[in-house]
Amino acid sequence: MTDFLGPFMRSLGFLTRLPIKSHWFLPEKPISTDAHYFPIAGLLIGLLSGCCLALARFIGFDIWVSAIFCVFFTIILTGALHEDGLADVADAFFVSKSPEYRLTIMKDSRIGTYGTLALIFSVFSRIALIASIEINHGLYHTIIALIVSEAVSRGGMVWFWTRLPLARKNGTAAAAGEPAADIARKSLIITAIILLVGGIISNSVISMIISIAVLFLFIYLFSLECQKRIGGYTGDTLGAVEQCLALILLAIASLGR
Repeated sequence: MTDFLGPFMRSLGFLTRLPIKSHWFLPEKPISTDAHYFPIAGLLIGLLSGCCLALARFIGFDIWVSAIFCVFFTIILTGALHEDGLADVADAFFVSKSPEYRLTIMKDSRIGTYGTLALIFSVFSRIALIASIEINHGLYHTIIALIVSEAVSRGGMVWFWTRLPLARKNGTAAAAGEPAADIARKSLIITAIILLVGGIISNSVISMIISIAVLFLFIYLFSLECQKRIGGYTGDTLGAVEQCLALILLAIASLGR
C-alpha cells in the first residue's frame, strides 16, 4: 500500500495545494520518478471539481454560475500551477526574438498582454465548455468529462515531458528531473485506461477515439514548436500542455455523441 500512497501523495502535493504532510516527500527523489501517478492525481482533481459542480447545482445555482464555481475551485485547488505556465508560454512564444530572450520572458514573474489574453481565453472557454456539456448531455456526463479531462491532460503532459530535451538547465523543470522511459509508458497506459473507461461509462467511445487522435496530434505539433522557439521544454511548457489538452478534451466532450 505504501508503494502506491507514497508516489500518489507526492504527486498530489506537487499538482495541488492540498495540505500533504512533509513526511511523504523524499528529498533524494525528484518528482519525475512519480510522474506515472500524475493522471491518478488528476483523476482526484477532476472528481473534486465535479463534486463542486454537483454541489452548486444541488444548492440551486444555474448551469453557468455552477460552471464558474467549478472552474475557480479547480484553479484554487491547483494553485493556478498550470495557468501560470500557459501565461508565460503565451508571452514568450508570441515575440519574434531569440530562444534565450524567450526563456528570459518565461522566467519573468510579470505577465504581459499575450499571457493575460491566454488566461482570459482559457478560463472563459472552460466555463463555457462545462456549461455546454451539461446543457447538451446532463450533469452526470459533465462530471465524467471533468474527471477524464483532468486525468488525461496530466498523463499527456508526462508524455510530452519525455519528447524534448531540457531547454533551461537551472529552472523548476531541471529540479523536477525527467521521467524515465518506463515511467512514461506507465503514465501512458494509465491515461489510456482512464480515457477508455470514461468513454465506456459515458457511452462516448467515438469521442474517445477522436480525443486520442487529436491529443497525439497536438502534442506532436506543440513539441515541434517548443523545439523551434526555445530548444526544448520547461516547466511552463508542461503547464501550457496540460491546459490545452484539458480544453481539447472538454471541447470534444461538448459535441454530440
